Amino acid sequence: MRRLITSAVLVCLGMLAVAGCDGNEPLSLDEFDPDSGVVETVPSCPLSAAQVSEIVGLTVVDRENCAFADPDGVAQVTITASTKAAGVSTYEFERKRADAAYDMVKDLDAGEMAFLAVGEAEAEVYVVTAAASYTVLMMSFDLSSSAYEHKLLQFLAAVTK
Repeated sequence: MRRLITSAVLVCLGMLAVAGCDGNEPLSLDEFDPDSGVVETVPSCPLSAAQVSEIVGLTVVDRENCAFADPDGVAQVTITASTKAAGVSTYEFERKRADAAYDMVKDLDAGEMAFLAVGEAEAEVYVVTAAASYTVLMMSFDLSSSAYEHKLLQFLAAVTK
């Protein structure tokens, strides 16, 4: 067993060496876009708990990593920020996933590409802008479909400012 573990560790270290990772370089949230040759940086969370609270109409707390929830932890908003390249490369997959998972999905005239999806207990908006991409997911707010849509359009406006 010891030989197996030692071999596994050596294989991992070899892979890191081949990848040029010597452990002295900090991990980066930057992405290289091979099409443009540009290094893109993942944006930070675009909204604060106060801004999210204003949009959803109730007090939410910041659970870190751009995740927000009501004080009971039931109603939740999660904002995922990515580079434009990541958003473009996953857009079609996410759109097809939304078609299968939600009751209503529609394309939006926002950013470079966007869609809004609404289900019974959750809803999301996905947008790719000239500088980044964002997914806003709302869950367990006990809202009607039209209310979810209205709130997500407010989030869309806020994250694309």
